[in-house]
Amino acid sequence: MHLFGVVSDGIIDDFGIRRGKDHRRVCTAPCQVKLDPKLAYVFAGDGLARSRRFSLRGRGDDVVVQVMPRRRGLRVGGAIVTVAGSLTLLGGVTVLTLEALFGAPVGPGDEVLGPPDYRPGIAIFVSGAAILAGGITMLVYGRTRLKWVTRGLGVLRPLRFG
Repeated sequence: MHLFGVVSDGIIDDFGIRRGKDHRRVCTAPCQVKLDPKLAYVFAGDGLARSRRFSLRGRGDDVVVQVMPRRRGLRVGGAIVTVAGSLTLLGGVTVLTLEALFGAPVGPGDEVLGPPDYRPGIAIFVSGAAILAGGITMLVYGRTRLKWVTRGLGVLRPLRFG
């Protein structure tokens, strides 16, 4: 896990690759460094999901951050499962709509024999909702989390993680 200082707007992808010359590596875990509170920072690493951008403004003077890294695969899998759940949910809505429009069984002489059968559409819809919920959960829990502990005084704040 590496700590990057954001020099200018840009991105660091989930692979820890800097896009452009807008980030500089500050240190690699475990480390204890003094950071400029005016800059923004981000944690990233090989095979790990990057953290959100953060700054030290308003966090006290002596800051300790505990980094809870998550695997990048969980976020990628969450994105794939979310798309699959959305498409399945849409498929369920489509089946329900088609059943409502054309689904009443018709006998000889255009005689309606019974009500439309909504069970397949409902089953597909509920399955899609469950898959979508699982994908969103994977996306949320796949993000690297930061836990802050503040104490002490100082202009350039020490930041420890590991």
